[in-house]
Amino acid sequence: MRFHPPCSNGKEKDWESGFHYYGARYYWSETLTGWLSVDPMADKYPALSPYNYCAWNPLVYFDRNGDSITLTREAWAVLTQAFWSTFDGKMERVPFSYDYETGRLLYTPLSDDFKYSNEEQIIIDHFSSLCTTDKYYVEVDVIRNDFYYYADGKLSCLHDGDNIASGVTIHTDNTARVFISAEPLYRRKKDGEIRPQPYLEAYQTLSIMHEIGGHAYYHSQEIHGQRNNKLTSQFENLVRRIFKGRHGLLETMEINSGKASEEH
Repeated sequence: MRFHPPCSNGKEKDWESGFHYYGARYYWSETLTGWLSVDPMADKYPALSPYNYCAWNPLVYFDRNGDSITLTREAWAVLTQAFWSTFDGKMERVPFSYDYETGRLLYTPLSDDFKYSNEEQIIIDHFSSLCTTDKYYVEVDVIRNDFYYYADGKLSCLHDGDNIASGVTIHTDNTARVFISAEPLYRRKKDGEIRPQPYLEAYQTLSIMHEIGGHAYYHSQEIHGQRNNKLTSQFENLVRRIFKGRHGLLETMEINSGKASEEH
């Protein structure tokens, strides 16, 4: 598929059809209705046409992708491992799924037959909030450590000199971009040497919960700065408490202190 350069709204125009591609739907800017297919979240707005754009008020609102939270397939694989660890290795207890065509994370409440602990319910609440909001958007990807991104007006990467991070959340306006390291690193205590993390899956699992369920969620609640960092650390500790007694995950990760990482 060939695309024209991005137009003024930042979206690519399909060379063959002439429509603009928003990730979840195609948009026809020359019509009033605009969208060429039904909004995948139309059931949330029964009073509006499923073909509407921004509740018929594009001067006030905008629809970034026609969805709320999207992940690459690599990111979904990491999140699947995180959910597996969270819900006791029973995927049938996980009220989230992935749409491989749109990249959307979907939330579907399960029957009352599934009982959750208080900690599990908090995790569900955080992720379901991000899935269903129409005011905040989250994009999640798995990247190399030397992949550069803009943060605070400058170029940064996950491994930059003495800085080592297994994940990062970049918040701007009503959007969060979450990056998870494809190869987490660590610094050896005895000599300070930086090496690949041998417990890759475990660190990615904790990182994606930290970044999405912590930083991105609290940004969506308009909680920023040090308050965001503090609450995210508390959320990570909650996740650690779940992992601690299940599957030997904390032992595998060699993180037995129960204290949240300072890296975010």
